Amino acid sequence: MVAKRSLGDIVFDTVNIVFLTLLVVATLYPCLYVLLASLSEPAEVARAQGLLFIPKKLQLGSYALAFDNPNIISGYINTIVYVGLGTALNLLMTLMGAYGLSRKYLYGRNLFMFVIVFTMFFSGGLIPMYLTYKSLGFYDNMAAMIVPYAINAFYLIILRTFFLTIPDSLEESAKIDGANDFTILFRIMVPLALPAMAVVTLYYAVDNWNTYLRGVIFFAGPRLVSDSGHPARDTDSKRHELAERRHHVGGGGKREVRHDRHRDLADIVRVSVFAALLREGRHDRRREGLRPMDDFKSPSSRYRPVAFWSWNDKLEAAELVRQIREMDEQGWGGFFMHARAGLETPYLSEEWFDCVETCVNEAKSRGMQAWIYDEDTWPSGWAGGLIPRLGEEYREKHLFLAENEIPHHPDDIRMLKIYKANRRYAAEAAYYRDRSSAYRLENIAEITQEEAIREHGDEVILYFYQWTAPLTNPRYRGASYVDLLNPKVAEAFIASTHERYKEAIGAEFGATVPGSFTDDLTVLWNIWGRKKQALPWTTSIPERFIARYGYDLLDCLPQLYFPLEGCERVRIHFHDLVNDLFVESYTKILHEWCERNGLKSTGHLMGGDPIMSYMRHFEYMQVPGDRPSGAGERSAARPAPARQRRLSIRQGRRTLRNVRRGRAKPDDGGPEMDLQLAVPEQRHGADATLVLLFASGGSRKRDHPPNLFYQQPWWGDNRLMADYQARVSYALSQGVRVKDVLVLHVQDSAFAAHTPLRPEAGGLAAKKLEKVLRRLLEARYDFDLGDESILARHGSVEGGRAGGGARTVSLRRHSACADDPREHVDAAGCLHEGRRRRDLFQGEPPAMVDGLPGGGRAYEALLQGALPAGLHHLEALLRSKLPPRIRIEETNGGAAASIYCHQRRVDSGYLYFIINHGRTNAAELLVRIPEQGRLRVMNAENGGGGGSRRCA
Repeated sequence: MVAKRSLGDIVFDTVNIVFLTLLVVATLYPCLYVLLASLSEPAEVARAQGLLFIPKKLQLGSYALAFDNPNIISGYINTIVYVGLGTALNLLMTLMGAYGLSRKYLYGRNLFMFVIVFTMFFSGGLIPMYLTYKSLGFYDNMAAMIVPYAINAFYLIILRTFFLTIPDSLEESAKIDGANDFTILFRIMVPLALPAMAVVTLYYAVDNWNTYLRGVIFFAGPRLVSDSGHPARDTDSKRHELAERRHHVGGGGKREVRHDRHRDLADIVRVSVFAALLREGRHDRRREGLRPMDDFKSPSSRYRPVAFWSWNDKLEAAELVRQIREMDEQGWGGFFMHARAGLETPYLSEEWFDCVETCVNEAKSRGMQAWIYDEDTWPSGWAGGLIPRLGEEYREKHLFLAENEIPHHPDDIRMLKIYKANRRYAAEAAYYRDRSSAYRLENIAEITQEEAIREHGDEVILYFYQWTAPLTNPRYRGASYVDLLNPKVAEAFIASTHERYKEAIGAEFGATVPGSFTDDLTVLWNIWGRKKQALPWTTSIPERFIARYGYDLLDCLPQLYFPLEGCERVRIHFHDLVNDLFVESYTKILHEWCERNGLKSTGHLMGGDPIMSYMRHFEYMQVPGDRPSGAGERSAARPAPARQRRLSIRQGRRTLRNVRRGRAKPDDGGPEMDLQLAVPEQRHGADATLVLLFASGGSRKRDHPPNLFYQQPWWGDNRLMADYQARVSYALSQGVRVKDVLVLHVQDSAFAAHTPLRPEAGGLAAKKLEKVLRRLLEARYDFDLGDESILARHGSVEGGRAGGGARTVSLRRHSACADDPREHVDAAGCLHEGRRRRDLFQGEPPAMVDGLPGGGRAYEALLQGALPAGLHHLEALLRSKLPPRIRIEETNGGAAASIYCHQRRVDSGYLYFIINHGRTNAAELLVRIPEQGRLRVMNAENGGGGGSRRCA
């Protein structure tokens, strides 16, 4: 008899069936999608919208490409070996351990179980475990992957619990029959425990299959790193191919290059391609080898990475020599001898210079470079506390604004001006902020100090005063930072530091010791948490301001902080003067000393300050240093994205070309430009400095940026990356860079907008400029950055091009420009060049000239013929007036925005460096080069280069 089902039963079963069916489909379809996608053309999959149920243009190329990589086969072989051997050992050891601990007659079994269970909740940590296993010999061998993980405490407890459920009478009967413990275990207990053993075996097999961290930790080299999903690596050239390339001659006299991009080299480096196009002619026909760069495969130390070597412990000569040997063997070209937090050897002592001399001699014997780092920790200038103790005039100073009450000690301040004003609250106009209000100030009037003491009701009293840092800052060992706007500071700093180095190792200046690095220069650093009220200052600013601009800055101090009439002009003049004083009082003096003594001056400024004109400092550096810097960029403590590095790199290189002093050749992009080559994110290019820690104990391990030295488990493979970087550095040092656009910097706009009460305002212009630069690179337009003050002194027009070689096209985004726009822009090569003259304004044209509203004939001349250009069609405007030199697009019609190209003119033709700047995207590319000759693709990973092909 069949029971009749109720309506509720039918509905319940139907809902269950539908729900479970959908759950199965949702679980299985992703696997089906991956299978179908692997059988389809990649371009078709990318274009497909929605679900995929059948292959799109069936093909097996993905499988051929995968299995053509020997890492796939070796990886799976290693995985199967480790899963098989590991699981067998796991099961055997767990089985015997669980059986023994389940026997009631085992003395101390409760203590043993307590110790085992304890390890499930508490661990000594990764580093003690690594050191223990390594000392026992479980390192860089197969046993390291299996033996230390032979027993899992949880799985042992599962089996032990099952054995406790088996009656003791079975064991007693077997013993009466003469069976020993092994016979009882394997002939009685194991058959009864098969269900539990099956579960534990499955658990162990899955664990061994999925393991990844063991191989990373316990293998020093690439021979056996082979866990699932992490193929083994070696240095064979086939395993280092970055891409598979197919070449053919296209129509229209243009060369087409198809390039399949995919990640390899154990995903260490981004995809990049060098292509050398060699001209055909008498000279080239005589050179059958067609080698435009003879030293590409094995560049010298001049082109190799140079790292900050942090001396942060008690220095010993033998250990210093050992670490230099490590650097040399792993491909570094040199080091900066950098005093760092944790240093126990007295800085600038005789013992210190003995260590310096030892390192210079060792570097000389190895053909390496030993650079000077000119300070104890950072920033440079205070000489470990010697300079600020020379007197008050040497200590840092700032202009401060205080409201109603002065927070600093009376002995540390000198009053400049006092004003009273009325508040007008307006949340939408938050120029001055505290926790509860936002307001503008109106009816500002100067008062005396006696009047300020009286009661003023709702009026606010504004104190403007000079603050001098006291000798109490623990950051500077009980001293303070210094006043870099005072030239006496630079002179005293050189005498206390650089002259001492000259006495010790001066014989190697310009040879083993190529130069000196000055670090994190700033005129707005230690202000005790009140940065929003401070501006750079030195005692001579009021006098210098009157002499330069003809009016008194002290009468205009409120304009530096509040949006009052004429504030833009005052701010531009003030920050322009401060930046010039900064350069003249420190950077120029230091540069001239280095130049006289055969050293190259290099370094960088403190990042993230929109009122610092970095390019003016680069004028007095033979080797401009790169860091995330420039208006609007992130601070040093938070490295900027790689795209933001474009700003500071271009500033430095353009400055060299503007100045033309002979101390650095044009386009000198050698290793010095790569002194700060980013490698902490080794797979994709990072944005922090190379740092090698002498020691990593205690608080030293927390130093910033990350340590990249022998303490790291991958250090044995470091030469792979170092060689790659050296080849890139060498290639990009050859010939002259080809560029077409001059982009004038937005520094004056940052000056005009900046107020300490809204520090973000000064950075907005740079953020917009960064969008323009990114669009130019995505459109394959190489460019230079121009600084107006440098162009006014050194700019020129040569054959229709600006002095640096850029075509007469400018992209202007600033609202404040030179005193005489027509004269200034003519000097930069951006005005009247016949009919070729074009000024492209991205957004609105400039509204001000030197901080004043635009007008007059000069202003009209600047705007004549301007083409308003929104960012969305900026590329189209450029293409209509200035065709790009190289065309790169995806074969499916995509724009390939993540592909950047660097072109150089070398003796034998042209060099193209094509790089994938994206992290995840990949596509097939079509590259069109409008040149004739022979094309050679060069591999920066192994230094090889394929045969050349002729381009029509």
